[in-house]
Amino acid sequence: MTMTRHRITCEYDDYVADTALNRVVKSTIVLLIRRSSVDASRKAALRRLLPYFDAVPLVSPTSIRWSDLTYHRGNASYRLLLGVCELIVRGLLPTTDDGDSKLAEWLSDDAMSDLYERFLREYYAFHHPSLRARAVTVPWDYDVESAIGTEQLPAMRTDVTLRRGSRTLIIDAKYYGQNMQRGRWEKRTVRSGHLYQVLAYAKNADTAGNGAVSALLLYARTVDEVQPDVDVTVQGTRIGARTLDLGQPWETIRTQLEQILSWLNEPEANVLESRDRGSPVRNAKPRSTD
Repeated sequence: MTMTRHRITCEYDDYVADTALNRVVKSTIVLLIRRSSVDASRKAALRRLLPYFDAVPLVSPTSIRWSDLTYHRGNASYRLLLGVCELIVRGLLPTTDDGDSKLAEWLSDDAMSDLYERFLREYYAFHHPSLRARAVTVPWDYDVESAIGTEQLPAMRTDVTLRRGSRTLIIDAKYYGQNMQRGRWEKRTVRSGHLYQVLAYAKNADTAGNGAVSALLLYARTVDEVQPDVDVTVQGTRIGARTLDLGQPWETIRTQLEQILSWLNEPEANVLESRDRGSPVRNAKPRSTD
């Protein structure tokens, strides 16, 4: 009835600095300032932020109940910030000795693997939106008429799928303490189950059978002397395994991620033969891009 009564109804929110999310942020800032291993310039920058939190009481980091923190449309921008705060608090609190801390020391293998997978997917989604980076489910390419018990087939869900034109690259992210398996006489090889997995992904995704789908195992590099380094074409399908060194400076990491995109290029041999014959060639071996 506001139009009939010629009135305007307004709603507003009161600004309250003392919120659970702000308490977490302030406590994390203070924790970092007190940390001897934090660079002096970073400590100075953090101290300049503290006046903005004057109205926010300081709480003990050990009292933070991370599962109780809730997010909605009004505070959604806190989600990433609070995730970083949780990593800092969980990583620094148990540490009593000076020195660097490793993420793996306070995150489980499953949590680190999930974080690594999401990092790869979000990198390509942000820097290369045209590649439509996402996790997809690959359907089994079975014969429908003769198939029995298809509901018992396991789902094939990729970690990262990239597409450029007619080419598709499936990336399977692997985060392990040891990337290689030991065979007879201590021979180091890529884990067989992982290779079978990505080969199955690529073969079932390549319904046209023209070799347009490739698959790459991307391991987080470890300190082991022997690391996965494979690039082969199996029955017209290119599969491989390599590592991403997360211990390098960001620009080096970015260069490694950009180099992977060469897997989406049309193999020169395929392009030449397809021009001559007018159709894709399945068995042409692509040129190495390493």
